[in-house]
Amino acid sequence: MKHKIFSQDGFSLPELVVTLAVLGLITVSLGSLTMNITRSIRQRQYEAECTQILESLLDTRNKALMDNTQKGSSVVPYPSSIMFTYYPESQTQKKQTFLLLKHTTIAGKMLYKWIYFNTTGTISTGCSLELYGPDGQLQYLVMQPVTGRIYLTHDRP
Repeated sequence: MKHKIFSQDGFSLPELVVTLAVLGLITVSLGSLTMNITRSIRQRQYEAECTQILESLLDTRNKALMDNTQKGSSVVPYPSSIMFTYYPESQTQKKQTFLLLKHTTIAGKMLYKWIYFNTTGTISTGCSLELYGPDGQLQYLVMQPVTGRIYLTHDRP
C-alpha cells in the first residue's frame, strides 16, 4: 500500500471558509488585545507623569520651607514642561531645573506665570492646572494659597 506524501486534492470550500474564519477571529482578538494593552500603557504613563509633577511641586515647596536664605522657591508651568527655581543650601545662586512632559499637556490660567512658594510653606496665589493625557484623560492639580496644600483630583475644583 502506497502512501501519498502530498495530496493533489487540496481543501474543500467549507474547510477553507472555516479556516479563514478562525484566522480572522484570532486576528481580531489579537488586534483588540493590542489596542487595550497600548491604551493601558498610555494611561499608566500619564498617571505616573501626573504623580511626578505632584511630587516635584511638593519637593519644591519643601525646599522653600528649608531655605535658610529666606528667598523661597518658584514654579513656572508651560504646556509641555515645568520650570522649578530654588536656592540650594549654603549657596546664593538660584538653581533652575525643568521637568519635561512626554505624556501630559498642561493648561490653565497660570500657564507661563510664576507661582511662588514662601519660606512659611504658603503659595503666592491659589490656582489649579489642568493636566491632559493623550487619550482625553483629565486631572486637576490644585494649589491652595493659605494652607500650601497641593494635590491631584479628577473633580473640577
